[in-house]
Amino acid sequence: MVLETIAPIARNLVPPGLIVALVLFLALAIRSKTIGSLQAELSIFLTIWVVAELLRVLGILNLIGTSPTLQLITVTIHTLSMVAFGLFILFRFYRVSKRGR
Repeated sequence: MVLETIAPIARNLVPPGLIVALVLFLALAIRSKTIGSLQAELSIFLTIWVVAELLRVLGILNLIGTSPTLQLITVTIHTLSMVAFGLFILFRFYRVSKRGR
């Protein structure tokens, strides 16, 4: 019963929430001083991730027409962003551990 009450509310809040997140991460990326800064790298990564999630959610809610091609593109963007995030974390960890020696 509770889920039936919460689901429509959540359904209507997710797209605006993703748009707010997109604007915030874009603003953070633009404000960063260099592209190599941690703030810029994380903001760019999160912007790509939010765009993929926004497309996916809009398709699920039938607010945009989806085709198998668009679904594949959103899953591919999501997967690539996760791989990029993993590489980003590994690179940052490597740099920090190398400095400590």
